[in-house]
Amino acid sequence: MSILIENQNNFGMDKYKLLSSTSGVGSIVANKTGNFILISSIDKWPFIKQAIDIIKNEREINRATALEESKKIINVSLGLTSIDDSRFIGFLRSSENLSELLLLLSIPEMELDDIFNTANDWKNHPIKKLSLNAQSIDYMIQASYFPKWFIGNKDLKTIDEWRKDWKKLVENNQNVKTSHFAPPRNPKSLKKANVERKIDVDGNYEIMDIYNELTQTNLALICENGHLMDIPWSKYINYNNISGKPIDFSTINHCCTNPVLKWTEATNKAEGFENVYVECKSCGTKKNLAGISSLTCLCTGNKPWQLKIDGGFDEARTMPSENCTFNNNQGIMHLSLVTANRMYYGSSKNSLYIPLKLKPEGFENQELVKALKFCEASFKRIMERNQSLKKESWFENKVDEDFLIDSAGIDSEIITEDFISKLKLIFFDMDDNIPQDIEYDDENYRLFEYKCFIGSNNVNENGLRFNEIDLPGNLVNYFSSIKQVTELKVTQVQLSFNRNRPMTSYKDTNGAVKKSSNSQRIFEGKDQEQFILPAVENYGEGIFLQFNEEAIYNLLKDQRIQNILDRNLSQQDQGFNISEILKGCGQKYFVIHSFAHLLMRELEFTCGYPTASLKERLYISSAGKEFMAGVLIYTTEGSEGSMGGLVSQSSEHKIFNLIKKALLRGVDCSSDPLCWESEGQGLFGFNLASCFSCSLVAETACEAMNLGLDRRVLVDEEFGYFKNLIQ
Repeated sequence: MSILIENQNNFGMDKYKLLSSTSGVGSIVANKTGNFILISSIDKWPFIKQAIDIIKNEREINRATALEESKKIINVSLGLTSIDDSRFIGFLRSSENLSELLLLLSIPEMELDDIFNTANDWKNHPIKKLSLNAQSIDYMIQASYFPKWFIGNKDLKTIDEWRKDWKKLVENNQNVKTSHFAPPRNPKSLKKANVERKIDVDGNYEIMDIYNELTQTNLALICENGHLMDIPWSKYINYNNISGKPIDFSTINHCCTNPVLKWTEATNKAEGFENVYVECKSCGTKKNLAGISSLTCLCTGNKPWQLKIDGGFDEARTMPSENCTFNNNQGIMHLSLVTANRMYYGSSKNSLYIPLKLKPEGFENQELVKALKFCEASFKRIMERNQSLKKESWFENKVDEDFLIDSAGIDSEIITEDFISKLKLIFFDMDDNIPQDIEYDDENYRLFEYKCFIGSNNVNENGLRFNEIDLPGNLVNYFSSIKQVTELKVTQVQLSFNRNRPMTSYKDTNGAVKKSSNSQRIFEGKDQEQFILPAVENYGEGIFLQFNEEAIYNLLKDQRIQNILDRNLSQQDQGFNISEILKGCGQKYFVIHSFAHLLMRELEFTCGYPTASLKERLYISSAGKEFMAGVLIYTTEGSEGSMGGLVSQSSEHKIFNLIKKALLRGVDCSSDPLCWESEGQGLFGFNLASCFSCSLVAETACEAMNLGLDRRVLVDEEFGYFKNLIQ
């Protein structure tokens, strides 16, 4: 096995996965040597730290132009670019309480050399050409080993203990260096001595001794609030949990004053934890791991993804932690394999880029919301230092056009004297003057995009280009318009993560937004102090379909779907959130969502896109909100299939056949009649006539966990939305 640089994992990861729901900050991934590494918080990424320092410095020098100047300096000195999507930044400020968020920083593309841990052809890399002082190591994502327990010659020690042993070996063996401890190696198990090893691209060599690698354990403790902990083995083997209640490890003593642990696996028993023993060689305490799968303990709030990762080779590092409570209950940790799906549930948001010049009418109040939240957060920070400061005085001296554009990120085209006057009125007296339609939630954010699509026949802007096709006569009764989207841009950020089960949000009976658990941010500071988020943007193409409003309103009521909508779930149930969405949107949700899935499955056959490379973006309004009924099916760069396929299939000459074939595929299913006559299947029983054989797609393609689906509501001979189209 190659010897790698000690402080690098030499592991490549797609930058899009780095901000995904499965492998972002706080997730555990397997590197190329077979070890498990934990991705560190963005505060530990060197290029993020440097960019934040630039912003802080510019804000101290000149707050009015901090944003634009910071962008220039970050581009010139770091070689990085910011993503142009001020609409998305404004939404994140409002919806995620990130009142100081200034820019989304594009993650640089790096390709590592397999041997020397340096960026391939770094001298010709765009970053290096732009910034002469740039070092490749500053653009690599930070991570640390987790779990921390490693096994060598049956000895069970933490990675820090193995490092100390390795350092002693270095002191007594001139053929060994601290940098040779990569991947983690056993200093007592020599593999090959006096090996000649190439150490750089110039052909230089060194003589070294190679030692066998350590084996990393694969068990960890996790809680729903995102915390993560190693099993304290010297305490675990000293305790028999007869009661079955969660263990409080803080009250349990180690097996002895000097634990020296040993990990053994019997060869005469069946596979599984019954075959494994942990023993202390100092005191003789021994325990079989049978039944460890049911281990639970009180959460200690450990956050190892925030561990300090620089410093000396064997430097001791303090584990960051916090009090873990939710709704006044202490968190409970459960045992999990680090490869289990429940180890990580990332929370991401994405945005379809809409040029601000295309802002539909009626959305001015969203800009007021953005400005108001920013002003409130800014004034609150000043108040912490100056309690006597009055709102009126602060506003008059601080808030002007430059402040709103450069600091608050408000679109310059709508900042007028009237806008500032309204803002001032709301800022001084929120209760009496706040507009009634000032709500700025996910649905209103989608409504902005929906109105942009339906409000223009043709758009030709960088990042968004589409044109309306002439609807074939036999589709007019079902759709109001269909657009060929020849270019679109989608920006994605990751915000937080949970473990054991995903966190869901819901509105209680008073309309307040509540959460099913706490979550961990990908950054370490307060929400209100975060200036930057790493992001990725993708260009792609798609098809936008606007459903006929009159036809949607005239849907025949389907009692099967009504039975689903009438179900009552508790607010703590994981299905509560999707249940509330289905109830709010009603039967049209099943119509639009089911159609989107059938269309994606048909596109697999017509233009070669597997559903894993396609995505849906649903535009469905809830009761009492402005009407919205549409769907965008799109694919982005890097997906399988050739670009242009979706646009080609949505031409006026092909669109009817595409839709009809998709619907005909929904008439029959290999699981019929069980699927067709289902009264509830899938997760939480939220699907009716829909299964993997007929209408479910890849999880990455669906926005709603493959829930809220029913092909009968589309093609049933009695009440199907498209019943007349397929006859």
